[in-house]
Amino acid sequence: MSNYIRKTPRKEQNSDKNWSKKEDEFLIENYHTLGSKAVAELLHRVPAACRNRAYHLNITRVLGWSLEEEQILVQNYANKGAGWVAKQLGRSKSCCIARAGKLGIKRDYHWTKTQTDYLKKYYPMVGAVGVASFLNRSPNTCQVKASSLGIQYVDQLKWSKEDEQLLTEHYPREGVIAVAKLIGKSESACRSHAATMGLIFDNSWTKEEENIIKEYYPRFGPSGISVLLNRTHSACVSRASKLGIIFENTLKWTKEETGILRQYYPLEGAKVAERINGRSASACMNCAGRLGISYKQTESMGVHVIKKFLDYKGIRYQQEVVFENCKYKNKLRFDFAIFLAEQDFPDKPTGLIEFDGLQHFRPVHFFDFQEYKYESALQNLRLRDEIKNNFCQQFCIPLLRIRYNQGEQINEILSDFIAHVETYLISFNPFLSNEEYYEGDEDASTAIVQHENAKNISKLQTKGAYYSFRWTKDECTFLRDNYSYKDAMWIANRLGRTCSACENKARKLKLKRRSPNCYHHRCAWSVVEDNLLKVYYEEKGAQWVADQIGRTVSACQHRASRMQVKKKKHFTRWTKEEDDILIKFHKKKTHQDIAQVLMRTKQACDNRVRILKIKKKIS
Repeated sequence: MSNYIRKTPRKEQNSDKNWSKKEDEFLIENYHTLGSKAVAELLHRVPAACRNRAYHLNITRVLGWSLEEEQILVQNYANKGAGWVAKQLGRSKSCCIARAGKLGIKRDYHWTKTQTDYLKKYYPMVGAVGVASFLNRSPNTCQVKASSLGIQYVDQLKWSKEDEQLLTEHYPREGVIAVAKLIGKSESACRSHAATMGLIFDNSWTKEEENIIKEYYPRFGPSGISVLLNRTHSACVSRASKLGIIFENTLKWTKEETGILRQYYPLEGAKVAERINGRSASACMNCAGRLGISYKQTESMGVHVIKKFLDYKGIRYQQEVVFENCKYKNKLRFDFAIFLAEQDFPDKPTGLIEFDGLQHFRPVHFFDFQEYKYESALQNLRLRDEIKNNFCQQFCIPLLRIRYNQGEQINEILSDFIAHVETYLISFNPFLSNEEYYEGDEDASTAIVQHENAKNISKLQTKGAYYSFRWTKDECTFLRDNYSYKDAMWIANRLGRTCSACENKARKLKLKRRSPNCYHHRCAWSVVEDNLLKVYYEEKGAQWVADQIGRTVSACQHRASRMQVKKKKHFTRWTKEEDDILIKFHKKKTHQDIAQVLMRTKQACDNRVRILKIKKKIS
């Protein structure tokens, strides 16, 4: 086949193509005032097409300047420039520059005395960028003016001779981390300046470091030595093995500690660390793993009721079911998987059941997180729930979700789930939609009541029954007895209601808290509370007592100090070895690092330094 170029006939230029008379008339009338963009939007065309059509029709957009606009231009152009004037008038910068040229107005670049004084005062501290923002000038003009006046910017982050001496002395042997702590600069700054000075970190072991390993490694091990020498854990272990030094672990578990671990770990888990002095939660978990002790988590009431129902109906089920395709870092577990007799695939579950506790809907202090992590724990649980929901929809597995406040309707929900399994491919709760399920507690409870009452509307007597759960007489009496001096959160937890519900009911009952100005009446402690404080404050602390009584932690601490009840403090006397380590490494290391090695607090090291009268001086 021969190669050839196909030539298309040249199209004749037709400026009137696709433009109707109405469009031309609209363009002629409005192009002067609206412009190309506005006309293009109204005619559903491109702005370039409108500009071309206006050019063919000899239409030009002439925006005349009014007297007010020219006055603004004359008054402000010289001082504030074209950009400021353009923003005020709603015109382009080039348009303002052109009009100023026609009127003979020039930009005044002359520096006033106040501007030069400001430049002399702040340029050495802030630099060109900081001065330019205040003077409404560019950094380049400020820099040129400063150089003409002989002003220089003094960089406060520049290295002094003392800092460079410290860098040359300590960087080759101790490395970046130690030098950064000594000088008070970042590690990257020290590393880059050392590279410019031609300094190299010598990683070889000195005799002093080997002597420190020989002296302290048998007692403190690789973790303590790595902090003292600024070396890695593996480097300390390998060097100690070459020198033939063995770590004599003095922190071995005693029989008493293992006995406490065997007794309480299956019930309390990692919280056993509060019962064993000097042991962390991770240490207790590791020791329990070595001893083969497992934490037996207690089942919730909802899970227990579901098991009872399935056993009574004779339905085959499995607990803690895992699937390979349902993962978030690790495989996610479903509470129940039911298997009915009549199904094509016996290995595939007929449906999955999840019982969601309170922690799935709002931040709860169930976990050993810090306060700022309660919200992240809730978001993490929501993410896991979404992964499970998407997995069930993808593989067409019916999923039932039951909220913690639907305990009374569990049997009804389960019977509906077994009777109509196929409907749960779309929604996972019979009383709530998928969006309402994860809403607030009050919204969900009202939706449940609405669904129940909608079955028999004739039974409704009042509006209150339709919108919320009715308060019983016992609940009202409990609220009257405790609202005046107890916390709303404490009352809500006891009644199984929300704080806002308790506050609203208290307003309806016209209950008021006692005067906050009178400390005695507001915080009157009963005999039962005092006895509980005396018995448990010493062992379990103020937080535990506050949760039980329904008071704040500070109130419990003040009451304990008045009653002269003190928490157990485990003081251990300082040995000569610890004093020697503190004196030896006091100038080189921070108190936080030394405290980590000696298994003490930073405050204890600070107090010991004051007692020994050691002065920290960096030569």
